Amino acid sequence: MEEINQTPQVANLVHGLREIGYTIDTAIADLVDNSITANSENIDVVFLPEEKKPILAILDDGDGMAKSELIEAMRPATKNPTEFRKPNDLGRYGLGLKTASFSQSKKLTVLSKTKDNDVAIAEWDLDKLIERNEWVLNLLSKEELDFDLPIVQKFYSNTSGTLVVWNGIDKVENNEIAIHTPVITDHLSLVFNRFLSGYNGARKTNIRINNVAVKALDPVDKKNQYTCALESSTFKVNNKKIFVQPYILPSGLKTDTDTFKKNATHLGYKDAQGFYLYRANRLITWGTWWRLVKRHDNYNLTRIEVDIDNCQDSEWSVSVTKSGFSVKPPEGIRDDLRGIVRSSSKTGKGVIRGRGTVKPVNYVTYWNQTKNLDNGQIDFSINKEHPLYVELTGYFDSNQRKIFNLFIADLAKYLPKQDIYRNVMDFPSSTPVAPKSEANPEGEFTQDDIKTLIDKLREKGLKDEQIKKMFEAEGLSEYIGEYFE
Repeated sequence: MEEINQTPQVANLVHGLREIGYTIDTAIADLVDNSITANSENIDVVFLPEEKKPILAILDDGDGMAKSELIEAMRPATKNPTEFRKPNDLGRYGLGLKTASFSQSKKLTVLSKTKDNDVAIAEWDLDKLIERNEWVLNLLSKEELDFDLPIVQKFYSNTSGTLVVWNGIDKVENNEIAIHTPVITDHLSLVFNRFLSGYNGARKTNIRINNVAVKALDPVDKKNQYTCALESSTFKVNNKKIFVQPYILPSGLKTDTDTFKKNATHLGYKDAQGFYLYRANRLITWGTWWRLVKRHDNYNLTRIEVDIDNCQDSEWSVSVTKSGFSVKPPEGIRDDLRGIVRSSSKTGKGVIRGRGTVKPVNYVTYWNQTKNLDNGQIDFSINKEHPLYVELTGYFDSNQRKIFNLFIADLAKYLPKQDIYRNVMDFPSSTPVAPKSEANPEGEFTQDDIKTLIDKLREKGLKDEQIKKMFEAEGLSEYIGEYFE
C-alpha cells in the first residue's frame, strides 16, 4: 500500500472557510459565545466606519488569555469536539473565532491579557496566507498594530479581557452598517436573552452595541402574567437529560399593543411559532417544528422551550455555526415532542379564539419525573426548584447542603415504586396523607399545617393559581378550598 500525505492547499481552504454559512449577526454571536465562556460581565460591540472598509471591534472583560493560550486559540480546529467541556462552554469545534471572523473580514487581530500576564497580540492576515500558501500567524507588539482605536485604550485599562478586531470588513459596506446594526441587536437580544437577564442560572452579562445596551428578548415572555406555562416534561437520551417546557403567549386581548408586537419578534407570529432549543442557556435554533407538525394559525401563540447541555451536540446534529436546518431532535424523542405540540396546541387554539380565560399554570411539584427513552422507564427525583427546598437549603452551609443532597438523591434512588404501585392498584381511590406522629397520630393534614404552607408559599412570591396547581399535582386539592375563595 502506498501512502501519500495530502496536505490541504491553504489558499483554497481559506476560501472555503469564508463561505461556511455565517451572516454578520451569527458571526458576531459566535464571538460573544467566547466572551461569555471566558466569564465576561461586560461585552462591547463597536462598529467603526472607515474610509475604505468598516472595522468591527468586540471587547470583553473576561478571564483573557496568556500568550501560549492565545496562540493555541488562533489555531483552526483547536479543540476536539468529542472532549468533555465545562458546563458553561458555549463552543464546540474550536473553529468559531476563526471561521466567524474569516467569513466577514480578511484580517483578524486579537489582543488578550490575564490578571497575571502581559498583553499578547496575534493576527491572521488572509491575503498573506493565500499569497504564501502557509498558515503563518503574526505575533505583534502594540506598536505594530495597523489601527489606532479608542477601544484599544479601554482594553489596556481593563485588568483582564480580550479584544477582537475585524480590520477591514469586506462583506458589509460602510453605508450598510446602519441597516445591519438593528438586525444584529435583535439577534443578540434573542440568542443571549438568558444571559442578559440572568435567567435559569445563566451568568448575568451586559452587552452593548455602539454604547447602547442590548435588552433581553424573552420569546415566551415569562414575566407576563397572562403567559400560560403548561406542564413540563423531562426525557433522557443516552442518559442525557432533555427538558421541555411549553408556553402559550397571551393574545392581543390580554396584553397591550407594544407587548403584543414585541412578542411577535421580527419573524412575526406565524414564523416564530415552534420549538426554541437552548444549549447551555444559549438559544441556537428557534421558530421551527422540525417537521413534526405543519405550521398553522392555531399554533401562532405556541412556543416550546427545549433545554439541553453542551454534551448533546452529536445527538442534536449541532453544526459549526450552532444554527441552521441541520439542528434536529434525536429520533427517539420525536414522537414525544409531537405529542407535546398537539397537547399544547389545544390550549393555544382556545386562547386565539377567545374561548374563556386561560390562566397561568406553573406546576410546582415535590417530585420530577423523567422518561428514559433508552429503556422506557420513568425516573423520579426531588424537585430542587421547589420553594420549600430552596428555603430549607438556604440555611445550610456548603458541607451540610452536600450531605442533604446526598440523602435526597438516595431517597429518590430507593423510592419503593413497586409498593406504591401495589397500593394504588389495591386502593385506587386512596388520598395521600401525612405521616403519623405523636403530634399527628392519625396521619392527617391539619388546617394549621395547610395554612402555614400556603402562607409560606405566598411569601416566596408564588401566585395563588400556582399554589393551587401544586396541591392539585400532589393530590391534595381537597385540603385547600377555604383558602382560595
